[in-house]
Amino acid sequence: MITLILIAAVLIIVLVETLRRHRRGRWRGTRRFGGRFAPSSRAGSSKPPVERPTVETPPVAKPSMAEPENQVAAIAKVRFEKTRLLNRTEYRVLLLLERIVDGANSGHRVMAQTNMGELIRPVSSSGTARDRQDAFASINSKRLDFAIVDTFGMLAVAVEVQGSGHYHHKTFMRDAVKREALRRAGVELLEIQPSWTDEEIEARVSTLLGLPVQDSGRRRAGMR
Repeated sequence: MITLILIAAVLIIVLVETLRRHRRGRWRGTRRFGGRFAPSSRAGSSKPPVERPTVETPPVAKPSMAEPENQVAAIAKVRFEKTRLLNRTEYRVLLLLERIVDGANSGHRVMAQTNMGELIRPVSSSGTARDRQDAFASINSKRLDFAIVDTFGMLAVAVEVQGSGHYHHKTFMRDAVKREALRRAGVELLEIQPSWTDEEIEARVSTLLGLPVQDSGRRRAGMR
């Protein structure tokens, strides 16, 4: 009986010592961090160290150039210079167009490099609001070389001076947009070719405007 009691006492002592060593090992394998116990980052630890999250600095927002204040600030940083509105060929055509409408005394006027959005716009009853918005945006940034307007200020004839640059792909597509928009607005487009003479241009413009076409002899006599 005494032997059994001794054996039981020894087993209890061994069990208590084992539990004590186990707890001591867990304590050594941990470290105190931020008020809580976290795995130790020392060598021999079985768990990886805790990494703090990286705080990214948000990018600085670019000023909106739709605001007049930002536009003024941008302009103040550079200098400006005058630039030519028309090239030599276009200027020659301008003088010719002005001579045609002045000679006809019909009240027409010639405008150069006019924004299409100032001359035509989508009909309010056509398409959806988004359709009209997209259609207007498609023409608003495009200009006509010349716009001949009537006495009411309405576009009568659009004039484009074709050169070598008009046959590039992007330019060709821009011209196609102009043609289609003008066609749908019921406006005639005259595309002047480099090979046309002044007489040919005058005859075509006069025809489109419904003006009498003078023969070359009478025209030269009137210019003297």
